[in-house]
Amino acid sequence: MNSRKLACLRNTFAVFGLLMMSLVSTPGMADPSKHGFPPSLEQLEQAAELTAAFNVGPRTADLYPADLPFQILYTPFDQNTVNNTGGLFTTFLVRTGTRLYVPVIFNDNSLPIIGDFPPTGDREALIHYIFSQEQLGVEYARITIDGQTTSLGPKHVVQVAVPSPLPDGATDYQAIAAILTPLQKGTHTVEISGRASGDALSEPPFPDFFPGGFFEFSTTYTVIVD
Repeated sequence: MNSRKLACLRNTFAVFGLLMMSLVSTPGMADPSKHGFPPSLEQLEQAAELTAAFNVGPRTADLYPADLPFQILYTPFDQNTVNNTGGLFTTFLVRTGTRLYVPVIFNDNSLPIIGDFPPTGDREALIHYIFSQEQLGVEYARITIDGQTTSLGPKHVVQVAVPSPLPDGATDYQAIAAILTPLQKGTHTVEISGRASGDALSEPPFPDFFPGGFFEFSTTYTVIVD
């Protein structure tokens, strides 16, 4: 994981929770079926493969991958930039019927690697790596749509091997993400948030990026459906 990606984690290292259930739904939280939670692992793996290079790169509109079957919600590096939909920064303008792909966390095996990065194809090792306090130490990963919150767990975690090295040199890519069913016409708020506090975040050089040995964040997108 290179310095660009580490800086990027301040906006997108969404994450994790000691959610050892696949999907947690509590009173006041969103109905998972309403927004397409959870998609199949195959769908999430395909989405991860299609978006990996874009997510770990500079995330500029000119590099947005063409012909995706959904719209990625992402955070550009520059707050004054226009995203691929013509919206400013984290405001996205989409047509009715558009599915949204929402990566809450992404990570890969570029240097320096956090903890004991698992081999692609070993799902048990992947889940341990994401949620174990000895590794990344997921505490929670959430998507809140128009005030209704859904927590993401192991069924939203995937790892894929990419056919060619990513912009940061990585060959294996992880994502905790969801694919939403289309939102109704109008203006919507989609917030992603998470916290990680695993022991691996306290091992050098990561204390420089995660003071106190934990990472916590929240990012809000505005989605205007026409």
